Amino acid sequence: MCPHDVQRWLDSTGWNPTTRKIAAKTIKGAFNWAVRQGLIPSSPLVGLRVPAGLSRDVLVSPEQWERIIELVVGEFRDLLIVLRETGCRPQEVRVFEAAHVRDDHIILGKVDSKGKRYNRVVWLTPTALTIIRQHVEKYPEGKLFRNKWGRPWTGGRLNERCTKIAKKLRIPFYPYALRHTYITEALERGVDPVTLAILAGHKDTTMICRVYQHLTRKPEHLRAAAMKATGA
Repeated sequence: MCPHDVQRWLDSTGWNPTTRKIAAKTIKGAFNWAVRQGLIPSSPLVGLRVPAGLSRDVLVSPEQWERIIELVVGEFRDLLIVLRETGCRPQEVRVFEAAHVRDDHIILGKVDSKGKRYNRVVWLTPTALTIIRQHVEKYPEGKLFRNKWGRPWTGGRLNERCTKIAKKLRIPFYPYALRHTYITEALERGVDPVTLAILAGHKDTTMICRVYQHLTRKPEHLRAAAMKATGA
């Protein structure tokens, strides 16, 4: 195996840039681990260039959302709506089960939560709650969101579907963009960063402040905030 072999394989997958980046890092990391363990003298992938992932600076405008939702149907449409309505992570919505549902929210145990250290609570809007209840009735056991073959969604399959949408509509789109949009719009609507961090499943406001700087692209909002800050 050489870097050319891995690159050729990555190019043939049809994955989006982020998935390709993760795959390349994983393979390269495995060989590096083998070197550290003394299993092989050196890694054959030293020269492998890890591709760049998708930019996190992607928001879905209302107009783009309308185009996206008109293009998709069935349970995949439901999944995207729940992502948009709750701001949960794509890997979280993929593990939702009927047993996780509690009235107007979903509780994921530590095993299913990111970091596996805390329980994750996902609060549901009326729209999201209606969809979740429909899926609970259809799938009382196992994962709530499944593809057209009745199988639970994987991260790779979800990314592939979103990549197809992006190509068809000629817009930047991937699952996490809906989460970024949710958080940015919540800040714009005045939700304080501490509360928003809890809603988004962050342990503190660090990620909210560092990653979600999309408000810099909202001059009207910033202009109004500047006036509010000074009482003008």
